[in-house]
Amino acid sequence: MAPTALTFTSNEGSSPAAQNLQITSSTTPIPYTLQTNQPWLGLSQTGGTTPGSPLVTILPAGLTAGTYRGEIRVTTSEPGNVPISVPVTYAVTPAPRIPQIRAITNAASFLITNLSPLMIFTIFGDNLDATGGRLLIDGVPAQLLYTSANQWTGVAPASIANQPRVSVQPEVNGTLGTALPIAVVPAAPAIFTMDASGRGQAAALNQSGELNTALSPAAPGSIVVLYVAGAGALAENATDLVTPLQVEIDGQPAEILYAGQAPGQVLGLTQVNARVPTGVRSGAIPVVVRSGGFGSAGNVTIEVQP
Repeated sequence: MAPTALTFTSNEGSSPAAQNLQITSSTTPIPYTLQTNQPWLGLSQTGGTTPGSPLVTILPAGLTAGTYRGEIRVTTSEPGNVPISVPVTYAVTPAPRIPQIRAITNAASFLITNLSPLMIFTIFGDNLDATGGRLLIDGVPAQLLYTSANQWTGVAPASIANQPRVSVQPEVNGTLGTALPIAVVPAAPAIFTMDASGRGQAAALNQSGELNTALSPAAPGSIVVLYVAGAGALAENATDLVTPLQVEIDGQPAEILYAGQAPGQVLGLTQVNARVPTGVRSGAIPVVVRSGGFGSAGNVTIEVQP
């Protein structure tokens, strides 16, 4: 009898390769019968005459990850022959967890978006793994800033500029998810907010360096500092924006004193220094950033003095 024991291994939900059991006799051919003691053990025949080579298969339906044990009993009709038991071990390993992307959003607004070069973006999905992995954009790994089991935040590579579309594909522990195609635009800006919700009070600084809040509003004519994701590619000096940017405060055009890479911050975070127009209303008033034919959401505000 060979082998004297059988071992099978497969991922959950898949079938391992079948194996042959060699049944021989030392003299003349003798008849034999085969029996199994587990429903997941399959045989190509339940009997025959030596020499025989029945095929042993595994029927994995309904089996979850774990180790299963059974046996095949070989019996002959010859007097004095003792039945032989062949132990069978079947190890079922967990099925690979396929990472999936459900949505690609601007990290500042959490609104579904197209991609732009150097955009800080957030993907939501399944099986993304908190310890991280790789996020491939047309095969180029994006810089990841934050990872959790269902949310990753990263920076789009500058190399996607001038491409009409790219594919975004997550990889976790060597397992690739389905590639998701997405359009590329020069810019698709959104303003970061205080509570990271993408709406309400902007994460803005007053000219004094204080946070802009209801208790510390900006004066008309003073400068406020906004932080933006999705403002597009940078010029060769790695500071200035390639695509021009405009700011509206309370519906009025604001003078821009600086719009470019935020000094000392992650590449792709844009800093915008804008002057609050005179004549705007006081209180929480809307601020919008426009670039490349796209505008940020109109539900982001800054606080202005009477």
